[in-house]
Amino acid sequence: MIKRTSTFLAVLAIILSLFANVLSPSYARTEKISNFNIWYFKPSQVSTSATYKVLIDINETVGIHGWLKVTFPPEWTMPDVPPKGGYSEYWDHELERILTSIYIGTSPCTKCQGLPEIKTNKRKNPEFIEKFGLDNENSILFRTHIQLDPNGPYDPVPITIADRAGFTNAPEPGFYKVGISTEAEPDVIFSNALKVVRSQVSPANITLTNPAIGEVSGYNVSFNVGEGGSIDARESRITIVFPKTTKLPATIDPSFVKVNGMPLSVDVNIHQLSSTMSFITPVSIENSGKVDVQISEKAGITNPPTRGSYQAKIYTNFEPTIVDSNPYEIKRAGQRPVVDPPYASQIANYKFSVEIGNKLQENDIIEVSFPKGTTVNQFIQADSVLIDGTPCKLKPRVVLDEIKVQLYAPKIIQPGGVMIEFTKGSKIRNPEQPGSYAIKFTSQGSDGVLTTDEYSIIIKRITIDNVSVKPINAKAIATWVIEGSLAFTGDLDAGSSFTLTFPNTTVIPENIPSESITINGVQVQSATGSGNVLTIQIPSKIQSGGAFKIVVNPSSGIVSPEVSSTDHKIIMITSKDQQGGESVAFFIAPAIPETTLLIKPPQPDGKNGWFVHPPSIDFVCTSKTATIKVWWNWKKDQYIKWEPGKWSPLADAQRIDTLYWYAEDTYGTEELKSYDFKVDTIAPTFSITYPVGDTVLTRESTYKIAGIGDATELAMYEDTEKLRFVVPNILINGKQVPIVQPDPKGDTTKVPNAGYFESIVTLNEGKNVFMVVAEDDAGNSQTKQVTIIKDTIAPQASIIKPGPAESSHCNTVEIQGKTEPEALVSVGSQIIQVEPDGMFYYDYQPKKFGANEVSFEIVDQAGNKTTLKHTIWWGTEARLWVTGDGKQPNINGAEPDPPLPTTPYVSKGNTLVPLRYLAEKMMGGTVDYKAGLVTITLPNGTVIKHTAYKDTFTKTEKGKKPVVVTMPIKSENKNGSLFLPMRKFIEDGLGQKVEWNGALKQITVIVPPDSTKCKK
Repeated sequence: MIKRTSTFLAVLAIILSLFANVLSPSYARTEKISNFNIWYFKPSQVSTSATYKVLIDINETVGIHGWLKVTFPPEWTMPDVPPKGGYSEYWDHELERILTSIYIGTSPCTKCQGLPEIKTNKRKNPEFIEKFGLDNENSILFRTHIQLDPNGPYDPVPITIADRAGFTNAPEPGFYKVGISTEAEPDVIFSNALKVVRSQVSPANITLTNPAIGEVSGYNVSFNVGEGGSIDARESRITIVFPKTTKLPATIDPSFVKVNGMPLSVDVNIHQLSSTMSFITPVSIENSGKVDVQISEKAGITNPPTRGSYQAKIYTNFEPTIVDSNPYEIKRAGQRPVVDPPYASQIANYKFSVEIGNKLQENDIIEVSFPKGTTVNQFIQADSVLIDGTPCKLKPRVVLDEIKVQLYAPKIIQPGGVMIEFTKGSKIRNPEQPGSYAIKFTSQGSDGVLTTDEYSIIIKRITIDNVSVKPINAKAIATWVIEGSLAFTGDLDAGSSFTLTFPNTTVIPENIPSESITINGVQVQSATGSGNVLTIQIPSKIQSGGAFKIVVNPSSGIVSPEVSSTDHKIIMITSKDQQGGESVAFFIAPAIPETTLLIKPPQPDGKNGWFVHPPSIDFVCTSKTATIKVWWNWKKDQYIKWEPGKWSPLADAQRIDTLYWYAEDTYGTEELKSYDFKVDTIAPTFSITYPVGDTVLTRESTYKIAGIGDATELAMYEDTEKLRFVVPNILINGKQVPIVQPDPKGDTTKVPNAGYFESIVTLNEGKNVFMVVAEDDAGNSQTKQVTIIKDTIAPQASIIKPGPAESSHCNTVEIQGKTEPEALVSVGSQIIQVEPDGMFYYDYQPKKFGANEVSFEIVDQAGNKTTLKHTIWWGTEARLWVTGDGKQPNINGAEPDPPLPTTPYVSKGNTLVPLRYLAEKMMGGTVDYKAGLVTITLPNGTVIKHTAYKDTFTKTEKGKKPVVVTMPIKSENKNGSLFLPMRKFIEDGLGQKVEWNGALKQITVIVPPDSTKCKK
């Protein structure tokens, strides 16, 4: 009953323990992810595809090929594709495209784990609707290509879903949540709320640098994007639709348009019929951010031909709703004449607009009065004057003293703005004095005289009208094109010099190849540099005021300024004009961005360039506005945009991958860079097939160690992902041994013994320890120890009990011996057990009185043999010799120690033997000597008394009366020992039979075993 109760309680305790484990948090499955945070959601505009960057806190491991499922709100629109792979090759490619738009950490998902499963409640393809119907949810289920652990390298797990995946936001504004679940935690958990908006740009404010009718003007367009309208540099497009009567040139140089102070970097799209221009923004602008578009007069946009209030229309690709600008005014004509060139005393082209208040008939008069100091030719050809682009038909009338010209309308002119142009053929010469001037005009039938805005006449200096730098980036070695004209300071002959001072931080080599620079298409005579100053000798004559075009090629080695600015200028003087002049402002863009890959740890922590612990990576870039594009291997179409400062660990793996990246900003693209990551976090495994067991013994001088190194898959990217089977290196005590290489594809039929290794090792006597190490190329290793004991020495053995001369009195004698542990001990065919400490015990039954020889055979584990012989004395055997040569007696083969000073001898015809030696050693009795009386007490109780030097002794047996025994002669003393006649003392006194061998003069006495002395 007690035993049954104890068993029941034990079982109950186990059940309660298991139940407690189930309830314990460390054993319970959570079924639900802890947290799902979408920290990046752009664009948030209705009905657009967004990019999602999320973090999830998992509590259960998701193994390789385990699924993750993202569930979008029912209002979302999913890609219109089959729900899973296998429908057709085309649609499988489309599913793969969607799958590879999803990243876990830095690595895109791949079809190696299977194509995704997509559900949608909004199928449009009739074929799909008929075959698959509609689903009750919007979701994508995909399988991870790496193991995700709660406390692994990705904690929390970062997932990116790129906008190219095509998951389209709800068509209506509002707050929405996205769900996520995993195979290990299938309960859906929802994200933070995402705000989807419907927004548009704000009405733009537009100002003009010259709001005159029909004039070329610069435009400043300022507006804000909406709360969901953030735009991305180099990707987002801004469109401006001008009023239809605004004239746009066929092309506009990108440098003539700036957004928030930064010039465009790509061509402007122009549609002249609709007066529309659109361009890619060079800067990023956040939601609700301000946009300032500055269009230079150099762009050549011409205002409408009539005064009035106008509106442009603005929209972006993320906010496609067209929004009218606030009104802007085109005012009266004639505000500012354009005089080309504007230099004193030079014949110039005059172009200005006038406003006609009433209709003019053909040949009606328009009077133009030039300012004082202007020289008007008395005879002006009719076709050298244009009115609204039409040459005059009648020759103008010139009033010299009033500096007035009467023009005759070449056609009917309606009221409004009219453009009048005096070409250089009219030979109007600018005033000699620099200053500000204005033109007056009136028309037939008008009530008054109108005056233009002032224009400037200046002294001609060296002018640089154009500076072109390509590439435009700071720190670049570029092609420079510098165009301008000289001052009116006289001709420059060949060999004269130009000295150009470039912006600070420009680097100009001291020695410059002359063939790297041309002026007006001809190679310069020489070119030298100092700091940021370039001096060149011109190759041919340039007339006073003449034009020049300097081309500096990259072979000059000139390095552009380090600093980006829109206001860089070049100052130029000549050998005749030290006053010189400066260029128009030109733009040097920021330096081409440079990214640096950061790795923790910075160097591989394994061998041969391998990481044996997953490294973390990040990038730093010289440009804060640059986009860093990163992708793995050949998958450029699967790039992600890296956000510096967000370290990302690589996953546990055994693979070789190439990471590619480059940075690009508005004005330049970095050269492609790459880094080969060799990551192997998996230790190799192997087994030792021979010898069996960790320790073996042998008598041989050499021994075989053999085993199998396990083949593992190494993923490598070449053109596509390839798996190659590899085996580890095997080292025995640091020396590499050959191993059979596997088939690269793992085909065991081709290499059935893949991974097999074998080595013959040399042994020393004793313990030989061999460390067998499987080590892969990365330095991961597994170590096993093999101990081989070489033993050629026969095993040691000894008998502990009974001792060599010890008498045994039992019918069965226990023999105790000791040898090497685990040795094999036998007597004949009988195996004797050996204890762990080497002791062995054998029960022997003597065959005869006296000496019995027992032979033990001892074999150690190596096979070495020892034969151990031991004599068992059953009873006691004494041998004495009467040879007169001092030969020592023995008892059970053992001579006395120390030797007897006197051995048996013959006296008066009698053999005398030592009393004490025989009584004590042979019989085991005691001898007491007092005052000449010797008392012998034997183990059986018999007492013998003898008075020294007498010829008698008294023998008293136990329970009997004393008996007096008379000896043939008296006892004698020899060297301190008392001797008695042999036969009387041994036979009559001690009671033992005497055997005499006359030939050997040997006395043998065998004392039978005494059962009273048997100790079990």
